[in-house]
Order: sequence, then C-alpha cells, then structure tokens
Amino acid sequence: MLRDVYIQENGKIKLVSMDCSSIDLHCHSKYSNSFIPHKVTRFLGVRECYTPIKKISSILEKRGREYQTISDHDEVEGALELRRYRLKKGHEDVIVGGEYTVAIEPRCFDQTIHVNCVGLDYSNGATSPLPDHKVRTLNRKLLRQRECGEKEFIKFCKGEGVPYVKSHIALQCTPKKPLSGEQLYRLMEGEDKIELNGDSQLENLIELDIAQRNKLAICCGTDAHTKERLGNQFTVAWKLNSEGEPTPVETPAELVDAFINNNIGMGSTHSLPENITNPSLADIVFYQFNGTTKNLQRDTMRGSVDYVTYEWGWRKAIFLGIFVLPVALFNVPLVLPDFTAWGLGFGGGALVLGLSGTALFYKGIPATERQGDRKRAKKLYGGINEYIAHLETESQREGIIELKDQIEKLNGQIEDHHIETQEIYRHHANKELPILNPKLKGFTKLARWFVNLYCGENKEDLVDTSAFTQPIEQEPTEE
Repeated sequence: MLRDVYIQENGKIKLVSMDCSSIDLHCHSKYSNSFIPHKVTRFLGVRECYTPIKKISSILEKRGREYQTISDHDEVEGALELRRYRLKKGHEDVIVGGEYTVAIEPRCFDQTIHVNCVGLDYSNGATSPLPDHKVRTLNRKLLRQRECGEKEFIKFCKGEGVPYVKSHIALQCTPKKPLSGEQLYRLMEGEDKIELNGDSQLENLIELDIAQRNKLAICCGTDAHTKERLGNQFTVAWKLNSEGEPTPVETPAELVDAFINNNIGMGSTHSLPENITNPSLADIVFYQFNGTTKNLQRDTMRGSVDYVTYEWGWRKAIFLGIFVLPVALFNVPLVLPDFTAWGLGFGGGALVLGLSGTALFYKGIPATERQGDRKRAKKLYGGINEYIAHLETESQREGIIELKDQIEKLNGQIEDHHIETQEIYRHHANKELPILNPKLKGFTKLARWFVNLYCGENKEDLVDTSAFTQPIEQEPTEE
C-alpha cells in the first residue's frame, strides 16, 4: 500500500511516499495486568489494560494494519493468543512481541528502561514461527536477564538473535529517580534504531533529535493501553526488489528481517493541518504522533469504563460497596424488592465511581503527570546537550594534546637531524686526503728498482723511466 511515511536518511527525518506494509509495533492487552503505578489507581485496583485480544485484532484490521503484534509488559501470552486467534481465521500475520522492564544496573530497579523485543517467534534467524513452548522458554530467559542490567540484557538478545528496540527512551520509567542526559545518551551508543511513543509529548522530539544525531532508524507504536488509539501510529516496513525499489513485505518473517535491516519508518493516520505548508519536526510530532487532548480524554473515559466492566476483584468490590450499601439499605428498598435494590445500588455505585474516576483523571492525574513529564523532558534534554558539549570539548582537548605531541615529536626529529648533520660536517672537515702510492707493475717496477739501486733515491738522481715503458723500435731489415 502506498503511504506517506517518515524515515531517517543521512541524519535527517524525511517525508517520502512509499509502497510498504504497516504494524502497530507497540500495544497492550488484558495480559498487561499490573496495577497502574499511582497511589490512587493502585488503591482502586486499576490495571494497566483490560482490552480483549479479539477486540485488538478487529480494530487493527479495521484501521488497515497488515500485520499485528502485542507487546505486553514482561509477558507473551497475549501475543500467543492473538497468533492462535488469527490462525483460526486463516491469517498468518502475527509476530510475537514483549516489552521488558530492564534494570539499568544489575539487580537494581530504581532506574529502568523498556526494551521492546520484536518477533520472538522468529528469533535466531528462524524462517517459520517457533511453537508456543519455545517462545515461552525464551520469555523466561529474558525475564531472568532483565535483572542482570541493561548491558547484559542487550548482550543476551544479540546472542540469541532476538530483534529489539529501546522503547520511548526519553519517557522516564522511574520518575522518582529519572535518567540523566549522560545516561540516556550512553544508552543509545551502539544502537541502530529508536522507537517513538504514540502517547508522548516532548519526549518524542528528544528521540527524533537523537535519531538525527546518531543516524538511527525510526519506528513507532501507539503504546495503547485501551482500544481508542490502536493502530493510529505505526511502523512501516519494506523489502527491496531486484531493481532496488521498496515493496511491501509478504510474510511475518520478511517483516522481522526488514526490522533487523532497518528497512523501517513510521506513519500516522492523523494529518497535518492544511494551513501548515512547511512543517517542522515539532509540528509533525504534535499533530501526528503525540496523544492529543481529545485522545487522552477518550483514553481516560475508556479506562474508567473498562475498569468498571472487566475483572472484578476484592479491591473493586470493597470500594464499590461504599456506594452500594447506602443506596440498597436506605433508599431503594422502600419501593423495590431487595434483589432489585442491590442491583440498582451496585450499578449506581459503579456509575458514580466511573464518573468520579473520569473527572479525577481529566482534571487531576493527567494534568499533573503531563506537567511532570514536561519538566523531566526539558531537564533531560538540557542534560543531553550538556553531555554532548562536554564530549565535543573533550574531543577538541584531545585533538590539541595530540597536535602538541606531534609537534614535540617533530621538534625532536629536527634536533636529531641537526645533531647528525653537525657530526657529518665535523667528520668531513677533519678528514685528510689519502697519500696516493700506486703499486707499480711489470717492467716499470723493475726499472724503478734498478734506477734506485744504482742512482740512489734523491730527486736529482732520478732517471726518467718513461723510455723503459715505450715499445722497442725495430730496425728495418735488409732484403
């Protein structure tokens, strides 16, 4: 399918039109069943997600996602159930994912990040999906490794051939002890891709800035914990044909292969306003990838309805009992039977709770959380730039030191050459010409000896011996 998508190319985010496949790479199901980490929500027993598997599948298909996955927190059962459900419907279009909470340092969960493992059923180069029991075994290994620290977890993923990407890295997972700019930048060293979150704000801008600085491939998921935003933001993937042109992937295995080879980008169902003719990254993030106020309100309402509708437990029963008992004991029993009174009381309590929870989330928790997220994001971005400036300063300082070392080495070589030149000069200046005493040969030697013997060695007595060296003239013979 031809789509307008965003990709990273040569350190720049570009909008291109491309024939490719799509998948919401990061979404949650009812198997992400931990309590939301907030005092109020933990007291009420509000879980992270209540969305049934079948509902996720139908919504993603309706919104045009050719492939599907679920990335629950430290769990793969939701993705395995989705795969079985899709296979029963005759579709082989699911890859198994999981979002793992990984400690930065070994056995210390004061600071954590989320790592999205993509295609667990196609790990280690598998061309056909691994069976459920092998995926569960791999999941158990990953759960053990996440306690060993981020470095060991990533090392294990690479060793087992598990494709992964660090999720919404700028969204602080531990607000009480947030990551510093240096920590975050170091965490992305050596990585080749980064994932944006479909429900972040300034964090997405930080991640795109890191993607451009480090030339990282970009992908995206909604990180939806309700059904409202499923599939609105997505990752695109393609393969290259024989002519080098991008074409849609045809199997889940090809999708995982495209992810590994960074043939990925990101897309959104939301359009930019028509009055924006030259959009900036801030415009793109705000209008197409961030959770808008309207979407957040829908999420909140859906979360409240799901809380009342699904998974009743002792926490919920006790809390709702506060609303049920007054209605059942004092009002309705006067005109209605007890069973009906209890039913209406229970329903009224649930309704009051839902409306109260929605109002609380609208006005209180989201605003407070968003304000805190913005402050942390600004501080984090400042820390990143300070660290980058420090690195550049250190690099310049190292370059100056290296240049000084080279100059000193060159000066030493010049001095050595000068000393060597002086020694050569002195040697030649003091050198005496050798006395030539050629050896005499043949008749010349014999003549010199004879002359010296009879005439002495004085210069006045020396006889010109050149005549002895001339050839003998022969007298002409008479005929």
